Amino acid sequence: MAWGEGRRIRCPHCGWNGATVAPPTVGSTAWTRCLRCGQALAVVGPRVDPPLFSWEVYPSQYVSRGPPAFPSPRSDRMAAFSILIAALVLVGVALGMFAIGAASLDGSHAGFHGSVLNSGVGSGPTPLAGANVQVSGENGFTATQITNGLGLFQFPNVPSGGVTVNITASGFSNQIVLLFLGPIYAAPSLGSGGLVVGMSAGSANLTTVTVFSEFPNLEQLVSTLWGGAAVFALVGGIAWVGGQSIGRFDRLPWAVAGGVGAGVTPVAMYLLGVPTAFPWLGWLILIPALFGLLGAMLALGHMTVGSSPELPEWHPPGPRE
Repeated sequence: MAWGEGRRIRCPHCGWNGATVAPPTVGSTAWTRCLRCGQALAVVGPRVDPPLFSWEVYPSQYVSRGPPAFPSPRSDRMAAFSILIAALVLVGVALGMFAIGAASLDGSHAGFHGSVLNSGVGSGPTPLAGANVQVSGENGFTATQITNGLGLFQFPNVPSGGVTVNITASGFSNQIVLLFLGPIYAAPSLGSGGLVVGMSAGSANLTTVTVFSEFPNLEQLVSTLWGGAAVFALVGGIAWVGGQSIGRFDRLPWAVAGGVGAGVTPVAMYLLGVPTAFPWLGWLILIPALFGLLGAMLALGHMTVGSSPELPEWHPPGPRE
């Protein structure tokens, strides 16, 4: 059934002027929403003759469905509050990640020590003397030591960042250990005994690689932190705009986009690998995700509740073409 002629409509609540199409059934009434304030607007269908009486006299001639139930103001406030909280926490997380990256570039040096053990002895591991320990670090840093009689070694002044420890000994297979040293992030967390490496008897052509850090060098750590900070700041900005748009029905897609964006930020955080270095960031990012998803669901409900199946589309303000 074809739809009726175009109808100009005006919202009595906010004064918005627009145009839509009237329902085709004679005497029918459909309901739609104002694009500006979201209030219910009645659109009356065409009539064969101008009505002589009101619907109080002939209710069967002028059937009214009544305005649909729209979300309460409390629901509006809850949606706006949830999305705005998600936006603020996301911006805070972004600033924290940027500060951590900046602090990691202070050019500081760190030291570490450890021991090399012969793990192939039946009575238990014993110190391995004479093992060659070579350290490679940031900015072309290299240093070499020979373990003493107790199998100990020490490097007091290593640049912060990724560190490769290559240990070789005659009659033993090689060991390569990848570390990360820094004032804020270090992997592994070395105790009082330092780095302990066990060597097994074998061919020098065999090499065992042990990786302790998700980030091989300082550049990758900082670029990951700053890239993630930029993404979270952008999502936080969209969520802030969305939270401010709850009262405007025509801008509710911003609220839904901001809430959903905040809801998927933990996925981005874990794909970047940041929680492996900073577990507290992995827990903190769950706060804006939960608030964002709650706000997005409420905003999506605002867009769908009360929508009329009899009006297939809205038309922008102005006369219908």
